[in-house]
Amino acid sequence: MKREEAEHGHLRPNGYRIRLIDGKLRNLLKTHTIVRLVGPHGAGKSWTALAQGRSVIAADDESIRPIIESNPERALLGGQAPHVIDEWQLIPSLAKTAAQARGGSYLFVSSVDGSPEEERRISSSPIVRLWPLTLAEAGLSNMSVSLMGLFTHNFYPMSCHMGLPEVAEAICQGGWPRLQGLGAEASARLVRVLLQTVMEEELPRRSKRLPMAIKVACAHAACDWQATYEDYAAYAADRGEKPFSRNTARDYRQIFLETYLAYAVEGWRAPVRSTSRVRFKPRLQYVDPSIPAMLLTHTPDTLLQDAKTLLSLLRCLVLRDLNAYAAVLEPEGEPTVRYYADSDGARADAVITLSDGRWGAVNVAIGESQFEDAARGLTRLRSKLRKNPARACPDPAFLAVIMGSCNRPRLDKKTGVYVFPIGALTM
Repeated sequence: MKREEAEHGHLRPNGYRIRLIDGKLRNLLKTHTIVRLVGPHGAGKSWTALAQGRSVIAADDESIRPIIESNPERALLGGQAPHVIDEWQLIPSLAKTAAQARGGSYLFVSSVDGSPEEERRISSSPIVRLWPLTLAEAGLSNMSVSLMGLFTHNFYPMSCHMGLPEVAEAICQGGWPRLQGLGAEASARLVRVLLQTVMEEELPRRSKRLPMAIKVACAHAACDWQATYEDYAAYAADRGEKPFSRNTARDYRQIFLETYLAYAVEGWRAPVRSTSRVRFKPRLQYVDPSIPAMLLTHTPDTLLQDAKTLLSLLRCLVLRDLNAYAAVLEPEGEPTVRYYADSDGARADAVITLSDGRWGAVNVAIGESQFEDAARGLTRLRSKLRKNPARACPDPAFLAVIMGSCNRPRLDKKTGVYVFPIGALTM
């Protein structure tokens, strides 16, 4: 048996695409009774779980759900470990049963947050988040720049075949496994179906409506990741529409978070000495750039005619990949990915922090013409930290500007900032 086959479970589907988190999941299942795999619908969680499992129960299978609900002990104890429980939140009693189990290993898979009570029962279990496919997993990155390599000062970039047209195509197609190779136009239609399917399943349980969900999602996509309620109101007014309330915006944003279609990027509380205003408010970011691209009806061609939106969606793409790569850098924990911004111009689109205190900061740019501004935001942050004698964190392990297109990947000698295209990055 090939090593690759031996390391996966008996249920590995034919044609399964290797995911970055495979090894982390495998190791966690050896040391924990319960491991939780979460992520948006369509990201490939079921196949990823089956690739690790030796038996499976699908809680969303209506033909067997009544049987599982009446006898959860038999359902859990009757399978081989690792035992996959797909969409477990639909049968919350499974959490209590598994938490009381004394042997075996269970992989709990969900596309939606469970109830608070049942989440509490398994709150000590490690959580692994599956992101949509990164450019490396999709075979679009030449993988010559390693995120861990940046932390260890190993930087050996190669020229990248991806230019802005290819990046725009990757943005619109997204990282959904089933949509790879379909092209941007077909992908956009199916991304809309995916979003509507998730909303139609979740909204009735919360007494919410699909049209309003789409309206709020479109407003957020149009207002970029720094959106405030005032931005939403201005967006509606520009279109002659009545703005929705603050409570409506909050409620639907929470639904996007709970279904893993979006995530909150927290502000980094850097130990800087400054009277400038530092921003900490979480920024809501879509889990994949194809979602805002679809909501804004953009195609690769129209993106290339709108620099502001292209930069926003490129940032979404880079953050998706950075989160996925960072998640596998450490065997147990998950490095944090935050942002930094203040009124003095120090900024970082992403600050990646490892458990040992090392950190690196990234800004995103479309191309070389934006390099100086992007690098300036990073070097100002570094300078501010150095001016605080009581700071508890070291100098950054690296500063980097990740571009959509970059003909000269390099370490810029003047600023000490790495420069490379997103099409070169991997874990």
